[in-house]
Amino acid sequence: MIFCGAGRDRGVLTQQLQRLGITPIAFDPASDPPDDEGFDLAFIDVESARQTPRFERLFQSLDLPVLALLGSDAPSSVDWVIEQGVSGYIVKPIRGTGILASLVIACHAFEESRANARAIGELRRRLKARQLVCSAALRIVESFHVTEQEAFQVLQICSMERRIAVEDLSAMIVSGELPVPALGADVKTRIFNVGESQ
Repeated sequence: MIFCGAGRDRGVLTQQLQRLGITPIAFDPASDPPDDEGFDLAFIDVESARQTPRFERLFQSLDLPVLALLGSDAPSSVDWVIEQGVSGYIVKPIRGTGILASLVIACHAFEESRANARAIGELRRRLKARQLVCSAALRIVESFHVTEQEAFQVLQICSMERRIAVEDLSAMIVSGELPVPALGADVKTRIFNVGESQ
C-alpha cells in the first residue's frame, strides 16, 4: 500500500517495488482510507498523512511494517514519524537505490518489535499470576500459621488434586470463590504428609 500523491516519488517507488516482485497499490490523499487487509507493507508520505487526520488514525492501527516517506528534517515531521511507530523510512526525493535495504530493515524491526511486545505481555502475565499465588499463600500463612514454604506446597498439591493450575486455584482463593477455611483439612493433611516424607 502506497499512500502518496501522484508524482515522481510515487512513480519511482512503484517502479522499484515492481522490480522486486511486489505489487504496489497506491492511494491518493483525497481518496477514502483503504482497508488494510491483504497488504504486507505500507508506505506513508508524511506530509500528506499529517494533513489527512483520517489516514493518521488508520496508520496507527496497521499491524504491518510501515515505512515513512520523509521529505523534511523538520523536528515536527520527525516527531510525528516517531509517534506513529513506523518501522523505517525512505528519504525523498526517492531514488532507485536503497529501497530493498529499507524494506529488509523495516520488516526486521517490525518483527522484532512484535516479538518484544509478546515477550513483555507474557512477562506481565507471569508477574500478575505470581502476585496471585503469593497473595493466596499469604492468606494460608495468616489463617493457619504455617510457613510460606508449607503454604506453597499446599497450593501445589491442592491444585494437582483439583486438576487446575496453581494460578487458577490462587485466583479462586484471592477472589473468595474458594474460602481459605475450606482448605483447613487440606492444610493440616498436606503439611503433616510433607513432614512425614522428609
